Parts: sequence; C-alpha cells; structure tokens
Amino acid sequence: MTSRLDALIVALAAATALGAAPREEAVRDIDKVVPLAPGRSLRVSNEHGDVAIRAGAGPEVTLHAKVWVSAATRSETERYAAGVRVEVQEDAAGVLLRTVYPDPGEEPGDLSFSVDYDITVPKAAPVSVRSRFGDVTATGLEALVEIVNSHGRIGLSDTRGEGRLQNEFGIVEAERTTGALAITNTNGAVSVTGVGGALIVNNRFADVTVRQARSAVSLTVSNANVAVSEAAGPVKITDAFSLVLVSTVAGDLTVDNRNGRVEARGIGGKLTVSSVQGEVTFADVGGAGVTSSEGRVSGTASATSRSPASRAAPASRTRGARSSSGTCRVRPRCAAATGASSPATWAEVSRCGAATATSASPTWPGASSSGPASASCRPRAWGPSPWTAPTPRSGPRPSGGTPRFVRPPARSSSRPWRAAWT
Repeated sequence: MTSRLDALIVALAAATALGAAPREEAVRDIDKVVPLAPGRSLRVSNEHGDVAIRAGAGPEVTLHAKVWVSAATRSETERYAAGVRVEVQEDAAGVLLRTVYPDPGEEPGDLSFSVDYDITVPKAAPVSVRSRFGDVTATGLEALVEIVNSHGRIGLSDTRGEGRLQNEFGIVEAERTTGALAITNTNGAVSVTGVGGALIVNNRFADVTVRQARSAVSLTVSNANVAVSEAAGPVKITDAFSLVLVSTVAGDLTVDNRNGRVEARGIGGKLTVSSVQGEVTFADVGGAGVTSSEGRVSGTASATSRSPASRAAPASRTRGARSSSGTCRVRPRCAAATGASSPATWAEVSRCGAATATSASPTWPGASSSGPASASCRPRAWGPSPWTAPTPRSGPRPSGGTPRFVRPPARSSSRPWRAAWT
C-alpha cells in the first residue's frame, strides 16, 4: 500500500537521524454498518490510506477500517491510535464516511500513520471518493463512480455506470467498464482496456494506453507516448514531443502531434494527421490526409480495407499526403485485376507539396506485351500535371505486386513520375 510505504520511509529516516532509536507500532480495527436507501449515494473522505470499494449484496454500507500508527514511544503510539475515528454523517443525499485524526502533538514529524478502508456498498448506489496518499479501487458498481486522488493508484473495473477519475502522481487503470469514462491525470500513466462508452483522457508527463475501446475516444496528452489498439472509433489524439502509435481502428483517426512521430496501421476510416518536425508512417488506411511541415511522410492506403460506402464516396474525401520540407514516400495500392479492362479502385497517391483529390474509380490501362494486367493503375487527373503510369521498368507485374510511384530526379510539373512494382 502506498501510504504505508511512505510512512515507513519517513519513520526510517527519523530513526536514522535519532541514532536508529526503536519505534513502537499500534494497529486498531474499526467496523461500521450503515443502511443506505435506494437512490442515495456513498461519499468517502480518507486522506492517508487505501480505499477499496466493491459491490455488496445487501442494502447497507459495510466498513472495515484498519488504523496503523508508528511513533517513538508506546504511549504516544497508543494515544494517537485511540484518537483516530471514522465519522458517519447521514443526510438527504446519502452517507458520508470521513476519517477524523487527533492532534498529532508538538512533534508531528516523528509520527507515522494510515487508515485503510475496505467497503461494500449496494451496486446501484453512486459512489464518490476523496483521498490522498493511498490507492483507491472500485469494482462491480453499476452507477456513477467519481474518484479524486493524489500520490496513489486509481483502479476501476467491471463497472456499468459513468466513471470520472482524477489523479496526480499516480497511475490510473480502468478495465471492463460499460459506461462513459473521463480521466484526468498528471505525472502518472493511464491504461484503459475494454471501455464501452465514450472515453476522454487528459494527461501530462506519463504514457497513455487504450485497448478495445468500443466507442469514441478523445486523448489529449503532453510529453508522453500514446498507444491505441482495437478501437471502434472515431479516435482523436492530440500530443506533443512523443510517439503516437495506433493500430486497428474501425472508424476515423485524427492525430495532431507536434515534434513527435506518428505510426498508424489498419485504419478502416479516414486518417487525418497534422505534424510538425515529426515523421509520419501509415499502412492499410481507408483514406489519408497527412500534413508534416518538417518531417518525412510515408505509407500505403488499402482500397480493400475500406467499406463499400467509403469506396463509393466522392473523390474529394480521398486526399494525398504532403510534406512541405521533408521527404514524401506514399505508395498507391490497387485491387487485384484479372484482365486488361478489370476495374481497380484507386486507393491513395501523393505528390510532395501538391496533394489534391484523385479519381475515385480509375481503370487498368490496356494490356502490355507482358500480358494482362501488367501495367500499373493510372489516376485520371492530378492538377496541371496528370500522373501517368507507364509499364514499370522493373518488368511484368509479379504475383500480388502493387504499383509504386517514384519521384523524378527533379520536381517538375512537366515531368511525370515513373512507376515500379513492389
């Protein structure tokens, strides 16, 4: 437990300063049972110790509190332990459990203490917890859970109601939650797995990991890495100075990352990325609009990964990738073609500094001397300089190959890019 460890460190430091004088300890239990009417809430205030709350079968709140005290003398230890109490306040809103501490005396620096709560509550009751210097966990609840903590872990699991979690200098972990979830943290990592409702996370100076989010996700992070996987989407990420790594999102993905790298793979919807001085790489996305002012942009867009509605959308929804001062290496991918006239959906192409919409339904050019479907896809238009795709210099199209457009030695509106197989 976090508070017990901190207290022991303080006690050991004090003992060292006093010449390793022996210390006394005292432990005391407090038990309470309080009825809680339907529709009323439980509020908990405990500043120094862990709080564990779980759903109970009965209509009452049960509390088991363990008081731990350490001091230089037996009399001081027993006096302080006896003075700690749990106050119960009942009002129209529900029940409040609050720890009341006695006056520590003239030398509080030589005193260490904690009060740990173990609580069961009716599963349909809303719960609110205020704590410091301890871990707070809640499991199995079906109504609103609101936790404000610092210098300790927050854990939320197997809940069905809304969750509001706020922490500082401690990690936040949530798993198997059905309702909407909002998390605010500073200097502590955030990990969310299996959230059913909308997810909003704000965090600074610690990493954020999200897995199996079944609704909209919004992440605002600073100076920390972000990893998202297996999300329904849409997903929106704002970050700076760190890595953003996203894989397997069914819907749209929007990323704004300053001075950090972005990697995206398996995006079923549209990918939109804005980056400054950060490399952007992507693969197998439904459509991409990527801007990087001073970083390299590279990736592939898969037509087969897009839904029929997305493939039939107007060409204006399919944008290219741009890099105003970095390098640009975006490869188009065409659906498999079995003959010279077989249709092929144009997935994504790009030209550095001049990204515009491409044709939504190009066709394979006529068969070359190498046989059917041996030439690459060709978009219908690209501004003043249409893209063309002559027969690749590398020879006939290999099995499973896709065309790749290669930038000419000198960028010019009059010189087409050549094509090669990959």
